[in-house]
Amino acid sequence: MQKTKTILVTVLLIFLNVFGLIAFLILFLRSKNKRKAISRKK
Repeated sequence: MQKTKTILVTVLLIFLNVFGLIAFLILFLRSKNKRKAISRKK
C-alpha cells in the first residue's frame, strides 16, 4: 500500500510541474502577443 501511495504522489507532483510549465508558457506567449499588439498601435 505504501509503494502505490508514493508512486501516486510522485505522479501528482510531476503532473503539477508539467501543468505549471504549460500555464507559464501560455502566459508568456500571451504577454508577448500583447506587446506586439501594443507596438503595432504606436
